Amino acid sequence: MKHVTLLLFFPFLPLYAGAPAPAEVQALVDTARGAPAEFAADALLRVAGLDKLDKAYRMELLEDAFRLAAGAQQPLKRRPAFFQFEGQTGFLERAWSQDLDAMSLRMRVVALMLPLDPARARHLFTQTPAPSLSRLTCEDPLAYDVSLFYTVLGRVAAETFSAKEIQNEEPFRLVSRYAAIQSPAQLGPLAHLLATANLKDAQFQALLATYTTGMKDLRGDDRSFTFARPAGVQVRELAEAARKRNGNPVPLIETYRGYLVRQLTGARCNDSLRIDVRLVSESVPTSLRKDQEAMNEAAYFNDNLRVDPIRPIDTREEQMPSSAAGEAEGVGACGSEECRDIGRRYRDLLFTPDQRAWSNEEKNSGEWQNRLKEYLSAVADWKQDTGATAAEHFRFKSSVYTDLFNAVPNGSGRERVLRATLTYLQQSRQEAGSLLEWFLPANVLIGRIALDPLGLGPLLEDLKASGDSVISMYARLEQIAPRNPDKILPLF
Repeated sequence: MKHVTLLLFFPFLPLYAGAPAPAEVQALVDTARGAPAEFAADALLRVAGLDKLDKAYRMELLEDAFRLAAGAQQPLKRRPAFFQFEGQTGFLERAWSQDLDAMSLRMRVVALMLPLDPARARHLFTQTPAPSLSRLTCEDPLAYDVSLFYTVLGRVAAETFSAKEIQNEEPFRLVSRYAAIQSPAQLGPLAHLLATANLKDAQFQALLATYTTGMKDLRGDDRSFTFARPAGVQVRELAEAARKRNGNPVPLIETYRGYLVRQLTGARCNDSLRIDVRLVSESVPTSLRKDQEAMNEAAYFNDNLRVDPIRPIDTREEQMPSSAAGEAEGVGACGSEECRDIGRRYRDLLFTPDQRAWSNEEKNSGEWQNRLKEYLSAVADWKQDTGATAAEHFRFKSSVYTDLFNAVPNGSGRERVLRATLTYLQQSRQEAGSLLEWFLPANVLIGRIALDPLGLGPLLEDLKASGDSVISMYARLEQIAPRNPDKILPLF
């Protein structure tokens, strides 16, 4: 984990509760409404989160954000099905964690609306279609992540019904509407929802039966199955909830065993079979260790879920795939000759000719600063990678700028890197293809300035004056609705 020293944060700008929105806020809102849908909705959400604004105005912004979210370029949240240290999965993970897809934006609206108007929040939720998850191929690098949908569903069911509506089983009926399973991606989030929902025993048993039946014939694609391997943790949680209600968890566990065997012995992807699951450290949080353990799905089932008379999953016959073919595309490491040349130049910025790391004092010297200028010029001239798509090249080049910032000490050199990054981003939206991928390095750029306003604060004016309207809008937004560090640091 990267640690960032936080010297000072932007002060919270004064806003006037119970009064019309200040002129600067309204001007930003007007700008946001003309931005691409995902950025418009995200900006309105952040402004609506300011509790010193008038409640009616905040609700109006949330309604607008909900409507605009439907036009986002990406309909559903996706995440890499597995992580690889060399490649682009880390970039993709951070890009999609911004929650700029239509479903995530709408769920964020509902979550913010809940304390303002629970009934309205429920209405907005019910206007959101249930996730429709198409089958993925082995060439797809990303799988669906619907966890936020089921988290918000649980909150709506728990927080928006009156005592009379609860007596009339309205929360149960709401959850029942979304209890169908069509993909392995739903197994874990839905199991957790059912295990933790405030349901009567009969309602719980009915939903457990629906869940078990949905899993009985489920044959998901291998990409979704690979992503959903940690679902065993939530299935175990659901089985324990059944025991606490004096129910019988055996049908659930037996059905889950059948699902695992079908997937393990079905058609697999080559890269799925190469995944090596091992614990990174015993010091990681318990919840993370459980997820890592569950990624070895058969062993986790045998050690943590299986009960008599259910048989263990055999380590050979019941885990042998019927076939293996295909790999994720577009997530490989930067290996072209052009990229290798940039890598060699980068190493020269890190190490002296005798392979000693440059000290910060040396990095502030005229010699090293000239090296930095020459390197930035080389990166600016780096226009493509042989054998890579434009989107892959964008990820490679964006990552170079990010790594370079970490290597340069505070001062004029770091400012030079940030300005070079800004120049590139202003020219590369079409190259990136995906708007949320393009926005990640811009978001990081703004976040770095927010975390170090004493050292980098003057650069915010450069961003506000940017020729790119989205970057300019978000620079203004960071002053009006500043983020806490815990919202910024995961982007790095």
